Amino acid sequence: MSNIVSPLLVPSDVKDFAEQNVKKALEIGALKLKINVPFDGVQFFKKSKVAGYVKPFDSSIVYLNLELLKANNQAFANDTIPHEVAHILAMKYIVKNNLPAEGHHGKTWKMIMKKVYGLEPLRCHDMNTDGIGRNVKKFKYICACSKHELGSLRHNKIEKNKRTYKCLKCFSTLTFLSECD
Repeated sequence: MSNIVSPLLVPSDVKDFAEQNVKKALEIGALKLKINVPFDGVQFFKKSKVAGYVKPFDSSIVYLNLELLKANNQAFANDTIPHEVAHILAMKYIVKNNLPAEGHHGKTWKMIMKKVYGLEPLRCHDMNTDGIGRNVKKFKYICACSKHELGSLRHNKIEKNKRTYKCLKCFSTLTFLSECD
């Protein structure tokens, strides 16, 4: 993901808040899992509705959505930051214990979310993103148990036969219905 914000444009109180919460989440996880994880910093991005992300094989930098963070600092402290740090911890835990590789939101990440942070291992946030990021065209899909909305990136991958997506509840493949209004 691009759109990284220059550190000079990040208010110092926002930067301090994010760094303190990332350090705290890393310390809690490292202590409970008995692993060493360095704090490599926090970077900020814009032009997205994503709350945060990490690149756990590159470093332990946590990337956070600056606009969402400013509007939802408690949600970030309580959910988003532990969610992202759990990805870093999961990768370190898997490597340390010589476990088989698994998906981004795999069983080790889920275990860390539950046992280390006491949180439900949810993939997506539910913060209001009106006026934040880009407006992405949405597409309606269904599975065996419910309806779903996918953005144009995932929809295009499906259309080009490069990818299929499954429901996280019933595990059936999503089927295209129509464009959203």
